[in-house]
Amino acid sequence: MLEPNSSWQLSDALLGAIIGGGIGIAGSVITAMFQHRQWKRERLLEHLRRQRVELAEFFASMIKKTEDGMKDGQLSVDAMTDVYLLCPSKVRVAIVNMIREPDRSPQRLKDHSLEIQIAMKESLRDLDRRMDRILGLRRVGKRRPPGQAASR
Repeated sequence: MLEPNSSWQLSDALLGAIIGGGIGIAGSVITAMFQHRQWKRERLLEHLRRQRVELAEFFASMIKKTEDGMKDGQLSVDAMTDVYLLCPSKVRVAIVNMIREPDRSPQRLKDHSLEIQIAMKESLRDLDRRMDRILGLRRVGKRRPPGQAASR
């Protein structure tokens, strides 16, 4: 501090006001940072929920297009562009495998339809799990490889 006979001295009240103001500002900044983080998290969840709804609707239309394509033996150009540009990779691989399959028997087409729908459901499940992780939730009945213990 300054020497006692100096002409410039801070009173205890002024010093307390400066320290209190600094603490108040720091508290406001920290609160604003946490609120911004929460806002970003909520926006991400909102985006993922919307994306999931849109993906589920898209998959419903793709199921119809692939079933029509299975009957005809080929997919329309519109369906093929959807497959290559909009489908998640697992779904794309399943549909391309169906297209390249030389066996067009009803049983084989049913098998491919099942594979496609499983890939679609896995994509939706992956989005659900991503939202759960953001929310800090754990899924009940989560599968683990044999011999792997539950993590905490």
